[in-house]
Amino acid sequence: MSPRINECFRFLSVGLFSTIIDIFSLHVLNEFTAIDKSICFTLSFFLSVLIRFFLDKNVTFRYVCSTRFCILGGLLFAYVLSCVFTYFVGFLFFRCGLMIGFSVIFSKIISIPPVTVSGYLLFKYFVFKNQIGKNV
Repeated sequence: MSPRINECFRFLSVGLFSTIIDIFSLHVLNEFTAIDKSICFTLSFFLSVLIRFFLDKNVTFRYVCSTRFCILGGLLFAYVLSCVFTYFVGFLFFRCGLMIGFSVIFSKIISIPPVTVSGYLLFKYFVFKNQIGKNV
């Protein structure tokens, strides 16, 4: 199998895992707290972002860099910045789903494909393209 296909498979696998975390935490927050649906969406999204950063760095893109550079040198910042963009893409689809009358979980599910595509492109060509670290 080509390296690009392997990378895409790893990206989708990591994405599936973090999406399960995202949806599960959204369900728990929505069902068992009095927190607004939009805030539940935001909290669950950024929990999955934190988990996904380390998985994308180490598993998907196999990006090698010192912990100091990764955290203090801007890699985490670039990752979070990219995730903020994908958050707004997902939030737009989520809110549209709610306005149409879909459930919270189904609205979340319809936001996943555009978030996945925009996330892969940003992570591959913006975050993990840095010349200081290297992909192995």
